Amino acid sequence: MTQRLVALAVLFTALTMAAQSNVHSRFIQQGTFAQATAGVGNGNFTLLVQSGTDPNDPSGTAITTFVFYTFFQFGTDGNSSTFTQVFATIPNGSFTGQNTQRMILDVDASQFDPNNSVLSTCTATFLPVLTVVCTDTAPAGTIHLEFKENGLQRERLLSIQEETTLGPLTVLHHGKGDSSSANVNGSFLGLPLSNTVAFVGLSHDTFWSVTKNP
Repeated sequence: MTQRLVALAVLFTALTMAAQSNVHSRFIQQGTFAQATAGVGNGNFTLLVQSGTDPNDPSGTAITTFVFYTFFQFGTDGNSSTFTQVFATIPNGSFTGQNTQRMILDVDASQFDPNNSVLSTCTATFLPVLTVVCTDTAPAGTIHLEFKENGLQRERLLSIQEETTLGPLTVLHHGKGDSSSANVNGSFLGLPLSNTVAFVGLSHDTFWSVTKNP
């Protein structure tokens, strides 16, 4: 599941590339991550936060952190729903922890830079006819999530190599990693979250290459 979320995040990044760009590569080496999926309010969210090597740094030593989440809510009128997708680079200090035993994400969604993010919110109204309106925005609010590793489930990804084609893009992925189940508490855009199952882990030598097909 974590690998699929990262794949989506990379695809969203690639879709924002300039038209003349043909290849975009991302390296995440020895990067920590945390993932949570939970019901909140009248819907649910899925979130991945990942820290790793900055793909734009020629030296390969600078660190960058990104957050990717989807947020779905049914309207209180029963005739509408809202779906938000966000991929944004955040300050490295927003995602902290000496190791995966305890990690904290603190970020203010209102401070996402639209020039360095993919922000999309669509509202669907079902009656009298289906109408969908989308904007390049995301709901404001703070995200505070505290992840505590519980060790109930551990996974080791020894190696993965895959190629995925989605529309005009082909994604090549190679990676290794370790993960463990965790409990997460806090709030998501002001909606409380209590003792929900999550995952934390460490990516090893993960490589992404995104090619725009002719």
